[in-house]
Amino acid sequence: MEIQIIEALRLKNEISNHVRDLEFNAKNNMVVGNIYEDGVKTTDGEGFPYKETMEKLELVLKFSEEINGKIADFNRVNHIDDLIRQKQNLKMLKEVYESILPKTKPTASNSWVILGEVRKQVLTEYRPLLQSKEIKEKIKIYKNSIREIQTKVEKLNQKMIELTFEYQDVDNLS
Repeated sequence: MEIQIIEALRLKNEISNHVRDLEFNAKNNMVVGNIYEDGVKTTDGEGFPYKETMEKLELVLKFSEEINGKIADFNRVNHIDDLIRQKQNLKMLKEVYESILPKTKPTASNSWVILGEVRKQVLTEYRPLLQSKEIKEKIKIYKNSIREIQTKVEKLNQKMIELTFEYQDVDNLS
């Protein structure tokens, strides 16, 4: 089956949920024996049948390996990890500049101090080293760069990959 990367990512999560559920059932609720009293079978084991559960678990793990491998190959070829890291770095820089922005406004206040017997007025000023216009321009540049990277990743996520299994195969695991 051929599907878009974005759909493969969704399907990968669905497969991961199946793996988790089947692993839990295999460890905790799988029937691996029956109870006998004086040679008479008194109960059929309650839970999930061993053979069916293990077959499903092995199959879903095969699907998981395949889809994760195909997505990893795609990411490696298209340098998705580099793009995501670059985007995260730009986001951090943008956030730093956004936190600096309120500190770019000058302020002044007067206060009085007593020096011996003389009362004196003191002017306290805050003079920023950076101009808000400069900071806003940097933020704008970072936002545009982030948007460009996101658009590039979204376009790449529209590309197709080939899987050897179908949606129905995954649905049959339920």
